[in-house]
Amino acid sequence: MKQETPFWRRYARLWGGDPRADIDDELAFHLESRVKDMMTRGLSEGDARTEALRAFGDLSRVRSTLEQMSDRHALRSRRTQWLDDVRADLRLGYRLLARRSLFAIAVIATLAPGIAASTTIYSLVHGVLLRPLVYPDGDRLVVLWEHNVPRGRTENVVSASNFELWQARSRSYAGLAGLVPQRFTVLGDTPDRIYGGAVSPEWFDIVGVSPARGRGFTRAEARSGHVIVLSHELWTRHYGADPAIVGKGIQLEGESYQVLGIMPQGFDGPTFGWLD
Repeated sequence: MKQETPFWRRYARLWGGDPRADIDDELAFHLESRVKDMMTRGLSEGDARTEALRAFGDLSRVRSTLEQMSDRHALRSRRTQWLDDVRADLRLGYRLLARRSLFAIAVIATLAPGIAASTTIYSLVHGVLLRPLVYPDGDRLVVLWEHNVPRGRTENVVSASNFELWQARSRSYAGLAGLVPQRFTVLGDTPDRIYGGAVSPEWFDIVGVSPARGRGFTRAEARSGHVIVLSHELWTRHYGADPAIVGKGIQLEGESYQVLGIMPQGFDGPTFGWLD
């Protein structure tokens, strides 16, 4: 059996102004219309009102349904109005630029370099100052340089003797580690030019990252200068990700180095200042 559509749906309309303020008046109007319709059929006013309320149903549910209808209509109206405004603005802008083509070209030529410069500056600032370091507690890491007064250089490389004094006497830092960038040529079937760094044993603790395979090196091993920890990328590219390489020797610049460990995948050593 097909259910009859409630009469208030057939008469419901969308209002101007504040729809919610008019809903109660609209409900009362439709209810009274139904009462009068019943009375013309011979029912008394009381019976007609009772029958109208029965046919009307739950007033709170009806009110909620009408409010939802009104909200959907208002949302569609706002979207339509916004699109119309955008289209009107674009047409107006196009007509103005078409009338003054030389002025438009001058404006575009002025704005384009400015936008490009702003984008470049933001990328540099984000990459250098805003992007957090990939190391644990990266906000606590700092870089220390010497100030070379005669040369006027504020980021001068720290001498080994001064670094050892800083380590022994510093009370402001939880730890200090040395890092000196170096370039190597890995010998083999295909020689490979790589970038690395000579670091002090404390470096692994300072950055908070330990080798994924093997280990770091001790101070005694560091003095020998012939121990090495490989990056995961170099280990994969040049040595085929062979786990047996840990503990073996490799040739760098014609000298033998013992591989003590492999760093985690995705790890990249710190780059800053001239180390880039």
